Amino acid sequence: MTQMKAVPPEVVKALAKDWQIAPQSAIREVLAARIAELLLEDFPRLANAFYRLDVDEEKTKAILKSDAVEQIPEQLADLVIEREVQKYATRLKYANKGSED
Repeated sequence: MTQMKAVPPEVVKALAKDWQIAPQSAIREVLAARIAELLLEDFPRLANAFYRLDVDEEKTKAILKSDAVEQIPEQLADLVIEREVQKYATRLKYANKGSED
């Protein structure tokens, strides 16, 4: 299991909204469970969500090809969280640049 760094509250809110998760939940565990459900029941919907969220396709494919099948949902959840943190950092960076002008 990968250890995630602290996720900013704004990212938790975005993930909760996008994945229909209660914000007070343990976001990684609930997200992994939702991803596992979609892997089994509606893979096209999961693939569409990953595309829309701009999750790294190569990393996603590598995880899906993994032999550690039971860890795939957690690893994919980590990718989603990682991408949301990146997007949040980018928004902060450009929001701060705009206030400096």
